[in-house]
Amino acid sequence: IDDAWGSFIEVYGDEKGGVDRIFADFGFSYIPSKNLQWDISAGGGKNQGVEDYFVSVGISWRYLPAFDSAQI
Repeated sequence: IDDAWGSFIEVYGDEKGGVDRIFADFGFSYIPSKNLQWDISAGGGKNQGVEDYFVSVGISWRYLPAFDSAQI
């Protein structure tokens, strides 16, 4: 969307033993700094009378420990 916000949409499925399944997911991410990201996603599917849904919330961060390159 821009430098701080991102999004995705995906539709996917498979076929096994003559049974087709289809699912859809979507989500958003926000990067408040170069070492931190928040995200939320959701999705689901309805296959053979069974409904399946999920919601996910996450946080990711980059940790770069200080090290002496001579020790590597």
